[in-house]
Amino acid sequence: MGSGIVDLWNKGTGIKLQMEVNEQKLFDTNNSESVERNPLQDVHSKVVAGSVKDSKPETDTKIREFRFESEKYCEAVDMWPQRGRHIMAQYTDKAILVYQAFKPEIAEYATLHQSFEGCKSYKTTRMTWIKTNFLWMMYRSGWACKKNQEVILGIWIKRNFFERLLRAAKSTQHGKYAKNENGSKCAKGNKPCRLQWDPDHLPRGEKHLYRKAIQIGIKGELAEEYASGKGKTPILKITDVTPFVREQSRILNKSKEKQAHKIKNLWVARERIFAGLPEDLAQEIRLSECSKVS
Repeated sequence: MGSGIVDLWNKGTGIKLQMEVNEQKLFDTNNSESVERNPLQDVHSKVVAGSVKDSKPETDTKIREFRFESEKYCEAVDMWPQRGRHIMAQYTDKAILVYQAFKPEIAEYATLHQSFEGCKSYKTTRMTWIKTNFLWMMYRSGWACKKNQEVILGIWIKRNFFERLLRAAKSTQHGKYAKNENGSKCAKGNKPCRLQWDPDHLPRGEKHLYRKAIQIGIKGELAEEYASGKGKTPILKITDVTPFVREQSRILNKSKEKQAHKIKNLWVARERIFAGLPEDLAQEIRLSECSKVS
C-alpha cells in the first residue's frame, strides 16, 4: 500500500484541489468485504465549511447520485434566470431534491428511518409543504432559526412523483375547480395539492422583484404516500443539511464584515432550471418559456 497526491476538480468553484490519498483498503463491517475508498467521496464537505448528515452508510453509487451539492452564491446568480416563473432545483434524471423544515423530533426520526412513517409527531392529515428552492426555504425558516423549523431536511423524491404532485395541483391557482390525479374536477376546497408561485428571495430575505419560486402543499392520499415506508415511498433519500445551513447563516451574520464580503463568502445549494416537463403540464402550471425547454 502507498500514498500519493490526486487532483480533484470542484464543479462549484472551478478550483483544482490537491488531496493526499492513502491507498489502503478499508474494512466494511456491513458486508464483511474490504472496499477501496473513493478519493472523490466526501471531498465537497472538505471544501465547504459545514457538512451534511446522513443516518446510515450508503453505497458509493447512491452517494454520488443523491448528494447535496453547493456552490458560491456569487457564481450561482450568474447561472440563474432573473425573471419569470421557474422551478429551480437540484436534480438528476431520476430524482429531484426538495426541502422541508421541521422541529428536531420529526427531523431526527425521518433521518434515522429514512421515512416519516411511524413518527408520532408527523401528521399526514395536515398539509405538508415542500420547496425546491434553497433560498426560499431559508427565508421561510429564518435560516433554521424559527420555532419548529430548527432542522432543514433535503429530501430526494422520485421525479415521476414530483410530476404527479404538479398534475394534482396544476389548476389550483386559477379557475373555480381543481383537478384530481385522474383528471376529474373537484371543488377547490377539496384539491389534493396546492401549488403556489411566490416571490423568490435573496440571502438576507429580501424579495426578488422579478423571479417567482414554486412551493407545493401535499395532503390526502398523496400525503400518505409521501410519508409511507420502504417499498411504497417516493422518497429516495433524506439528508439533514442543517450544519451547512447554520454555517452559511454564521457567514451572513458576521457583524464586523461588510455586506459585499459576506455575500462573496456565502455558499448555497447548487440549483438549475428544472426543465423537461411535458408541454401540457408546463403550460398548466404557467412555467416561463425558458423553463419549458428540455
